[in-house]
Amino acid sequence: LDAPYRRLLWYANGLFWLFYGDNTGLFFRTSTDGSTWSAATSLGSSGGNRSSQLATWVNGTTLYYAAGHNVTWRYIYFRKGNLNADGTITWAANEQVVHDTGTTSWQAVPYGIVIDGDGYPFVICMRESGINTYSTVIKSSTNDGTWVTDTAAGFPYNFITATGSPGLVGFIVPLTGNKIYAGYIQSTALGASPCVGRLWSGSAWGDAETPTSNFMGNAYQHSVVAIGDIVYFSYPSQDATGAKMAIRSAAGSWSQTTIHTLDSPGAQSITSLTVVGSDIYA
Repeated sequence: LDAPYRRLLWYANGLFWLFYGDNTGLFFRTSTDGSTWSAATSLGSSGGNRSSQLATWVNGTTLYYAAGHNVTWRYIYFRKGNLNADGTITWAANEQVVHDTGTTSWQAVPYGIVIDGDGYPFVICMRESGINTYSTVIKSSTNDGTWVTDTAAGFPYNFITATGSPGLVGFIVPLTGNKIYAGYIQSTALGASPCVGRLWSGSAWGDAETPTSNFMGNAYQHSVVAIGDIVYFSYPSQDATGAKMAIRSAAGSWSQTTIHTLDSPGAQSITSLTVVGSDIYA
């Protein structure tokens, strides 16, 4: 699980829940102690089979997932369900199609899924169309487990349009009310800013911001969480000296700090952030 932004491990209803792919399908396991795990149970996805095609979000005991399709790569799916104390999942509806590129020549990969304060799901993804590649947020106008893209609110919303294969890795985190903070990282050196974020106020997107200009050694190894309206964004530093954190205040200003420094610079430092109450663990 070297991509912590996908959020594939949770604790809910007295159990640890692990979601993953093993190249044959997408599965979940549960544990009461984090050591002994249940047998694998199929997540029931329509084609994904890799952890790199899966993102999850848990609110209380409600699971939301976005999954790609390993064979065609053209679809992104969504599903909502309740995590039961006996280690089963009760689904609200059948798996829903969030996005279809229209052809197997163009790919779509989900990177994160969250819900706002009213329970409406948002998915951030990379998608291709023709020669263009987009970092895109898609929102549903329904919150009952079905998916209807909320085009009236200006979605899908494209953060960037690039050509070729720029490696646009998205991130997304819910704040208070119906606010969302989301953006993308460029895993190749395209453009002046390798990391861009924007605030969704609940009705409109704010101006582009730069959480960090210290380009990540690996854009796939970031983690983002929030407490209230404060955003915490961890990443391996460009100079491979350790893990850094960018912090966005509720007022919208960014500051930088160091999580840890490597004894022997040169290796990658992967940090996963977890919020427990009002504390953050890395």
